[in-house]
Amino acid sequence: MLTVRKLASAKDIRDCVDIYVSIADDFLPFDRDHCVRSMDALVRARKFIRMAEDEEGAAAWIYADEVRHRHHPKPVFQQMYYAGHRRGRASYECVKALHEAMVEEARRLGYWMVISVGSHMAPENKYVRMLESLGWTARHSTALMRLDGP
Repeated sequence: MLTVRKLASAKDIRDCVDIYVSIADDFLPFDRDHCVRSMDALVRARKFIRMAEDEEGAAAWIYADEVRHRHHPKPVFQQMYYAGHRRGRASYECVKALHEAMVEEARRLGYWMVISVGSHMAPENKYVRMLESLGWTARHSTALMRLDGP
């Protein structure tokens, strides 16, 4: 059974970073230790980071935060990172559950829009197409959900 929860320990942080490391390529270089320190700082700042767990352990995670775009006066709640290493139906369930948690948090905080972006590591945009199948509006590598008027 899939559960979504806040990160609660240093092990949770390392597990989530290791998911990212397991799928990352060398297009955008990264440093694992820096990733751990950065995620630890976000957790300590009580930012929106959630992990999905199944019977095998940590399956995926998402980090979203407020973004103020230059083209609109109202801020949005935007996915900054998503990483998951499940395939097929399990991957879909992770995307669904973590984005439901993200939308719930955005509603709680009063945002008018939620945005989630695809990855340079997935040029076929399956991630965004999954969100589109869940009712999000999608174009190329970006999916959005309006929660309130502009």
